[in-house]
Amino acid sequence: MKKLVVYILFIASLLAGYAIALKIWNASLLADVIPTALALIAATTFWVEYTHNKSINEAKFIMELNNQFISNAFLKTVEWDLEKYYEFYRDHNNKTDKQYDVAFERKYSLENHERQDLINYLVHLEGIATLVCSNKLHLSEISNLMAYRYFIAVNNPVVQKLELLPSCYSDHYRGIRSIYRKWAKYLSKKKIEIPLNEHALCKTDTSPKE
Repeated sequence: MKKLVVYILFIASLLAGYAIALKIWNASLLADVIPTALALIAATTFWVEYTHNKSINEAKFIMELNNQFISNAFLKTVEWDLEKYYEFYRDHNNKTDKQYDVAFERKYSLENHERQDLINYLVHLEGIATLVCSNKLHLSEISNLMAYRYFIAVNNPVVQKLELLPSCYSDHYRGIRSIYRKWAKYLSKKKIEIPLNEHALCKTDTSPKE
């Protein structure tokens, strides 16, 4: 609604200026202003509709991303394990536990099919990060639904060890790494706690910056 008011005021200003100019130059105001006004109104209507549809399409896409996490049993299991790790971490005064880490790492080792589930989870995050990096999605729109899922994964020290940091895998997660600081800064401005911040990916990632 605010954008629409701005567009209307902008067009009104243009028409007023145009009318004054025509009057100064003794041109036919009615003959010249009306076609111009109709053209400007048509252009504005198209732009408002385009912007509105773009926002709706982005919202639909975000809801579909959310639905993928909710409806996919394997992604749900990975998210649950990541959340349990985070809660364990919080319950132990932000200190990791070697035995718990070993158990988590064992479950998601290459020998188990759960490793592929973890990879799929990270690939989903990589796709989201890539869209944000290319300005196809905006953090302000996706943060409420996706920030928690992102940070409990990328700040998990075991996930970092298994997938995000090893040189043989890290290049496949460039989007995840590129978006980290921007997303963390966004949450900090909103005064929202960043899960597992003591193990922030930006602190442990020693690869060259994008």
